[in-house]
Amino acid sequence: MITFITGGIKSGKTTYGLSLGNSFDYKAYIATAEPFDEEMQRKILLHKLERKGEWETIEEPLNLTGALEKCKHYDFILIDCITIWINNLIFYKENVLKEVDKLVEYINISKFKNLAIVSNEVGLGLISVDKLSREYTNLLGLANQKIASISDKVILMVSGCPLSIK
Repeated sequence: MITFITGGIKSGKTTYGLSLGNSFDYKAYIATAEPFDEEMQRKILLHKLERKGEWETIEEPLNLTGALEKCKHYDFILIDCITIWINNLIFYKENVLKEVDKLVEYINISKFKNLAIVSNEVGLGLISVDKLSREYTNLLGLANQKIASISDKVILMVSGCPLSIK
């Protein structure tokens, strides 16, 4: 079962994803964020506290297929999040669409029992003023579409409330 969880900033995506794993003993959390400034360090710390030490954490900013390969034996896996992963790929000058296709293909053929993937929905607002922000929004939107297309369930989080889309 692949569950794709999307929504706005602070909409409850991670909390909902963690709740899906509550009933499993052997669970992995794949973290894509890097602690590059104080704000991100605080956010990472808050997410660690939210997991209460009950999750095996794999920190992987770029190679999600490699991280998933390490986690095949877990009963439940949560990837948090595609939004930061796309940012990392752009920052490190990776081919974003190639990496997204590689991830989607890997997930599709691996048939994970319980995999949840978190990503932000950034396409609901205004068109960004600068070119890099527009490129980022477009790439994340394409990644979200591709992941949603192979997901069994798609959940849109709004103000902490999960809305079933698929």
